[in-house]
Amino acid sequence: MSDTPPESGEKTNLHINPNLESALCYLFECLSGILFFLIERENKRIRFHALQSILIFTVLGFLTVVSSGLAILTDFEPFRLANYLIWIIHFVIWVVMIIATFRGKTIKIPGIGDFAQEQVGWP
Repeated sequence: MSDTPPESGEKTNLHINPNLESALCYLFECLSGILFFLIERENKRIRFHALQSILIFTVLGFLTVVSSGLAILTDFEPFRLANYLIWIIHFVIWVVMIIATFRGKTIKIPGIGDFAQEQVGWP
């Protein structure tokens, strides 16, 4: 995790606070990530958050669907517990990413964050 205060000259296509725009990338998970990834062309930090949002919530969404399906189809208690755990993790990551990003902190999700960073060319 690193502090990345907005520079005075940091520009965005939407001309709003870069921390707010970065936090909004996570608000509606993949949908807002895709929207900001397509709209934001100047600011690589925001593009990083948008791509990381797309990737992390795609993975979490897939895990949620699979665990929910297994819990419903098998009625096996460990699958049901795993499903609850995945929902809790999903929610916690969502809240933490919005709050931390709004405060100017960058949290790189291991693996996914490195890939997103490479793709957008952000340090």
